Amino acid sequence: MMRRREFIGIDSRKDVKWVSHPLDESAQLLAEGKVDALLAMPPEAQELRAKKIGHVVVNTMMDRPWSQYFCSARSVTSGARPSA
Repeated sequence: MMRRREFIGIDSRKDVKWVSHPLDESAQLLAEGKVDALLAMPPEAQELRAKKIGHVVVNTMMDRPWSQYFCSARSVTSGARPSA
């Protein structure tokens, strides 16, 4: 995330005061203007947009250079396989 902030001109050490709240509380604080930003992932990001809360600063699906990268997924098992 630091690279993303720096890419759009935000210095994490000087410009950001980090706070942590549960997602529902964070969304309410954003709606009330008590916090300036919120990192949201689907489906919360879409729900906030539908409620017209906040606006998108960086969209990794659309904004370069992030839109040029492929997302990866992994699957992990315990190694045990069910018997037929």
